[in-house]
Amino acid sequence: MKHQKKYILNMLALVLIFIGLLQNMPVQAAGTGTSGSISIVCPVEGMKLSLYRVADYGTTGSFTLTGAFSGYSVSLKHSDQTGWQGAADTLANYAVQDGISADAEQVSGTDKNVKFSGLTRGLYLIAGQKTEKVESGKTQVYTPQVTLIALPGEVHETDLYNRTAVLKYGKNEKAEAGGSPSSKPAEKVPSENTSSGNSSSENVVSENVASGETQKLPQTGQLWWPVPLLLLAAVICLLLRRTSKHWEVVLLLAVAVMLISYNLWDSYRAEQSQEMLLEEYLEETSSTLEELGEEVPDDYEDPEMEMPEVKLDSLEDGACIGILEIPSLDLKLPVISKWSYPLLKKAPCRYSGSVYENNLVIAAHNYRSHFGRLKTLQNGSEVIFTDVEGNQFEYYVTAVEALSAQSVEDMTSGEWPLSLFTCTADGKNRVTVRCDRKM
Repeated sequence: MKHQKKYILNMLALVLIFIGLLQNMPVQAAGTGTSGSISIVCPVEGMKLSLYRVADYGTTGSFTLTGAFSGYSVSLKHSDQTGWQGAADTLANYAVQDGISADAEQVSGTDKNVKFSGLTRGLYLIAGQKTEKVESGKTQVYTPQVTLIALPGEVHETDLYNRTAVLKYGKNEKAEAGGSPSSKPAEKVPSENTSSGNSSSENVVSENVASGETQKLPQTGQLWWPVPLLLLAAVICLLLRRTSKHWEVVLLLAVAVMLISYNLWDSYRAEQSQEMLLEEYLEETSSTLEELGEEVPDDYEDPEMEMPEVKLDSLEDGACIGILEIPSLDLKLPVISKWSYPLLKKAPCRYSGSVYENNLVIAAHNYRSHFGRLKTLQNGSEVIFTDVEGNQFEYYVTAVEALSAQSVEDMTSGEWPLSLFTCTADGKNRVTVRCDRKM
């Protein structure tokens, strides 16, 4: 009985430590020997897919081309969907041009699914062949789009080593013998790897394919929930142990202290980052605003215009679209034009929409210096957004709600001129502030 109690306590301690570390560490820190799988949902039966392992994970979370692809000059540092798609297309062209053999090939069955198993950590290229299907007496040609998928995925995903993606494809009618191809453009079908919503690429800014699921709202929270669990486990161990050996307690407390220290450091780093970006942004735009004087142009009266941007030296893969102010929280924050997980570490990011179309959605981490205090806002609280050209848009809070991570459509519905969101403390839901325009 004594040994059983000791065993249970030891296992409890180890499990809690594992949970805390797994949630706080980057995906890349996972064990290198873990085997995983990639499942692809195809548009039709009989579509042949080829899988290539194109890159290794680096120690810092970056990718390094490997094997037959190691000699190519292809960048794997992108923060948007367009960049990653370009890399995928380039790598696929090299594979065809140089006759690189696929690591695995499969054909979709009646369930239209393909599953590649026994895969190690790395970045994988999925390429499919054109497939013809007779539908309603006409031959339709399905052209799959190549894509890059990382294994494992992001820490916010449910199953890091068993990933599923819906294949993106084009569809058009095959030309008759001796005739000309159909003039009808290929039907673009959205993939679960990309954000859906507005048809304009300007209005929806998505995370890249290699980084994970974009049909979920991004994870924007710090990891605090394991701390009370670790402390509780330490107390339980102290109460139950009667010997002088308390290594479990020491280990639990050490992990808790490390997690607290990391979160505090990360909050401080985020505050310094956004202050630096704000200062740089103001310096870059000061001359423009001085030239405008008191006469602010009404360019925003054209709702379809793209939001102007300011390139900053501190943002290699991004630019700023304006300043967000929340006076009651004493916040004045630069807003980055697109979102990615690295950019969210620096400052709030536009998740989707446009201030001119009255559907702007801004995401930020729940750092105290970013969106950590959103939930304290009251109806009627003032929110101000100023774009690069000095156009000022005034809003007031009309609702504060909690949305699930899967509520992408609700978040980007366009029912509110301005929406701000961040993660709840447990990371499961998104604190969402809805704002209407002052007229």
